[in-house]
Amino acid sequence: MSGIPGDLYGRVQAALLRCGACDSDRALRALFVDARLSAWRDLLPEAGTRAERARAVVAALSERTNPAGENALALLLRVLAENTPPGDALREELAALAGEVTAAVHVEAVGGAQPPAGPTVFNQQGQQVGVQLNVAGNYYAAPTSPTQGNLTLIGDGNVVGNGNVVSVEKGATAPPPVPAAPVDLPSLRARLQRLDAVQIEGLCLDYFPTVFDKFARGLQRGEMINLLLDHCRRNPDEAARLAAVLAASGG
Repeated sequence: MSGIPGDLYGRVQAALLRCGACDSDRALRALFVDARLSAWRDLLPEAGTRAERARAVVAALSERTNPAGENALALLLRVLAENTPPGDALREELAALAGEVTAAVHVEAVGGAQPPAGPTVFNQQGQQVGVQLNVAGNYYAAPTSPTQGNLTLIGDGNVVGNGNVVSVEKGATAPPPVPAAPVDLPSLRARLQRLDAVQIEGLCLDYFPTVFDKFARGLQRGEMINLLLDHCRRNPDEAARLAAVLAASGG
């Protein structure tokens, strides 16, 4: 989702799964009689499961705003918080998530955090500090202010400094990243199918707590497996760990 970090996205989805509004399309749509949400009621897609419904509503609303600039997903979280009984920890969690979503999309809208002021380092071949510029030919540098006359360029081009203290360094070529091994989801699914719902819950509680936190009351075994496999698809290292855990337990 543009503007929403992956960790925040996961926590929003987990909170939505614990809300009764995600039990059915009708229950979710009923919230949108609220004047703050009514403009987006027709955008809600139909979904077959709670997990699909939670993902769909985040995707539909995360980049929408009203004329006042308020984010649609943040407004939904506030409405859900207001409809949660006082004293329920979920009420405070939803309200806090609404604030985090608002802050995240605001940072995206203004272009993110600005780099700190100081000497500028240009690195053509890898690491970046402050600002990066590719230098393939000649680069002519002039100071931006009397106090900011130091400029370092790392690359293979020629440098001409006009009032700058200029140093040229040859950067070491970084080795290409090693691609992650593909995740064998069908094989993992077949091994997980040997476990009952209680065993899958226990496995996630012990080894994959971030997945366990997404389990809502009444979630079916197949939905639990899908959430776990989706986590492994996004995190190949976790897929290897799941395979090791299943092998150690004889699964």
